[in-house]
Amino acid sequence: MSTEPNATSPSDIETKEQNEIDILTDKVNLLFKYRDHYFEKYPTADAKCKTADLENEVKNTLNHFETMKGVLTQEVTLTSGTVNPDHSSISHARIGGHTRN
Repeated sequence: MSTEPNATSPSDIETKEQNEIDILTDKVNLLFKYRDHYFEKYPTADAKCKTADLENEVKNTLNHFETMKGVLTQEVTLTSGTVNPDHSSISHARIGGHTRN
């Protein structure tokens, strides 16, 4: 039984996941605010641009979701172990700061 100096505890992962959820929630809220308050920022003459501008904001928000998905997936993989290509077993698992083979 060995203790890894940089092991990530389950509470650290949960805190990081909650932070990421909060960031993504803020991004979605900003997207709605952008949509709902568009004409407070832009003149009504730019109404023809609203749809395209909103589509760009949606794409940026979705890209952020994809980025966070990749980060969280990588974090789970690094802390949970890896599955063999044939999915037969987990090669190792980090539990409570200890590595079990």
